[in-house]
Amino acid sequence: MLPGWRFGTRQKLMQRLGKEMNALQGIQTRWRTPFRDEYFVKTSLLGTHTFFMIFLPLWYWFGDPHIGRGLLHVLAIGAYVTSVAKDAFSVPRPYSPPIVRLSVGSHALEYGFPSTHSSNACSMALFFAGLVLERWEGHWAVSAGAVGLAAFFAWSVTFGRIYTGMHSMTDVAVGSLIGIFIFTLHRAILPFVDPFIFGMTWKATLASIPILLALVTFHPEPAEECPCFEDAVAFLSVVQGVTMRDAYWPEGFASKTYGNEWRSGSEIGVWGASVLLKLVIGISTILVWRIVAKQVCHVVLPPLFRFFAPLIRLPRRGYKPATEYEAYPPTTSLDPVPSILDLPSLVDEAEVSPSLSRGTASSLSSSLSHGKDLRNRSSLAAPSALEAPPLHKTGGTAAAPHRSSLSTGSAEESGHLDADVLTKVVVYSGIGWLAAAGIPGAFEMYGWSRGRGRAHRQWERVRGRWVEPDLVSLTRYQALRATRVVRDKLSADPWKYHAVDESPFWKKVRQALVVNPESTTGNILPSRYRTPEPASRPEKFTVPSSKASDVAENPYFKRDFRRNYPKTEVVTQPELAKLLIAQGGFEALPPVSAPEGTQTTAITADSLTPSLASLYSSSSSVTTTGFRPPKPPGRKFKWAASAEQAPSDPDAYFPLILFNGEKAPQTA
Repeated sequence: MLPGWRFGTRQKLMQRLGKEMNALQGIQTRWRTPFRDEYFVKTSLLGTHTFFMIFLPLWYWFGDPHIGRGLLHVLAIGAYVTSVAKDAFSVPRPYSPPIVRLSVGSHALEYGFPSTHSSNACSMALFFAGLVLERWEGHWAVSAGAVGLAAFFAWSVTFGRIYTGMHSMTDVAVGSLIGIFIFTLHRAILPFVDPFIFGMTWKATLASIPILLALVTFHPEPAEECPCFEDAVAFLSVVQGVTMRDAYWPEGFASKTYGNEWRSGSEIGVWGASVLLKLVIGISTILVWRIVAKQVCHVVLPPLFRFFAPLIRLPRRGYKPATEYEAYPPTTSLDPVPSILDLPSLVDEAEVSPSLSRGTASSLSSSLSHGKDLRNRSSLAAPSALEAPPLHKTGGTAAAPHRSSLSTGSAEESGHLDADVLTKVVVYSGIGWLAAAGIPGAFEMYGWSRGRGRAHRQWERVRGRWVEPDLVSLTRYQALRATRVVRDKLSADPWKYHAVDESPFWKKVRQALVVNPESTTGNILPSRYRTPEPASRPEKFTVPSSKASDVAENPYFKRDFRRNYPKTEVVTQPELAKLLIAQGGFEALPPVSAPEGTQTTAITADSLTPSLASLYSSSSSVTTTGFRPPKPPGRKFKWAASAEQAPSDPDAYFPLILFNGEKAPQTA
């Protein structure tokens, strides 16, 4: 039984749906082609929960956790708002026939108004477009391309919902407006919400759990059984798990993949292997957690529910209480929220071949609809059903006026148990925590990711809250203060040979590859970056006596510029010749006599270049008494130790001393 205001709104939406049926049928009649069928069915997968379960964790595993957090927030809010509206107004999807359903799966069990796919597509397109515009500010070509791609993506998903017969134009329009509103709201309130979550540990836990339970409790009851409620529970639980990560580990974890710079073929190979390894381990961990946690909850929760049955009762129709069953039946597998376990059946959002007739397509659609729910909601509905007796008087729906409302006893038919809700909370909260904290933390611990994680804190307390240095909500003073504190903490010891940012796993790899692990970072490509190559010199390696004399990560141009050695005075070649000429105490050597009987040719020197002996023996001014060597050019300085010395190691073999040069006074 629906309240009066909900029933009145539903009747107006039903009338609107009836008016749109001819237009929806005309779209499928005039525009359908095999290529478009295939395209829009495939793009509809981009709005499923299965896609989000695979897509969102990748941002936490491969370097951009803030993007994953923002996407999760807008998608979760959109899923919850649309699920509340679907259950509140209980408006069916377009009637089939005459509409042909091109994709029928678990989403077809939900009501139609508004479209969750459209909400998620619009909010996600706006999110990525805004991200590109911020990071590529001033690059008009990139910005225009990003906006165009975002608009095309949103159009493909939203129009595809009309083309495949899953939604009416009103469903898509309202869903798109919800997505735009949620994105705008998220951009407005995020700077004020994040500082209250990051680093709040148990305070954030105490605040988030009651909010989650309140949102689950006050979710409206639908006219008929609908998986929208469990969709909302799953998405909110994932947000709860990610919130725990933000509250306890605001600094995040290292998430950059080795070789991500792609500077050579070897780096690309390392990057590809690392990505594959992280994907396999990450997805497998989520799969194992889901299986194990679900089975444990099925064993533990029913006895707890029976124990607390006199005190607590799930305020929800259609859920069988634990006092009426002993254990979970082995066939209980109602899972309206697709998981990665359903990957082989992704295309089981069953594509209807365009060659099928309308009657065949309709029967196939009905066979995939999990019994009577889908048929009652849309397949057998006709426009004439809009004049059916009111729902609050008959207990049925406008689409199925003679069907009675679900009662507690119908839980056996539907397969819902009271422990299902808490099971989803535990399972999906764990998935959110594993995807955002557990798996990235393991990658950092075992050396499969690099970057600044918990070992290099990027967060600092400012006025009692944990904030990020580049957070938008910080004032200029707070940003400068946080950046200065972080810079001071990240400064390495200048007396260490190397401050290598590496994990134990890659440290062992480096030690196995390098010539001397104590003083080299060990580049894996020695022929390209190391000259001469390691082990190519015959000298025995000796550890440099100080950091300044270590050539690793300390090239010559930096050392020469940094130390600024005093220059020696320059003496030219003519001046050096005069100094040699002026030296006394030697005589010209006698000429060597040629042997008798041999004819020789005398070698004479150039007249412009007299010999030293002739110049010495002549009465030249250079041999006069009191001769002084010529004064070398340049200025003389008096070097003295500076009053202020730079911090240095007093035990260094070559201590660092700063000198000041003062120009010496001129002498006559």
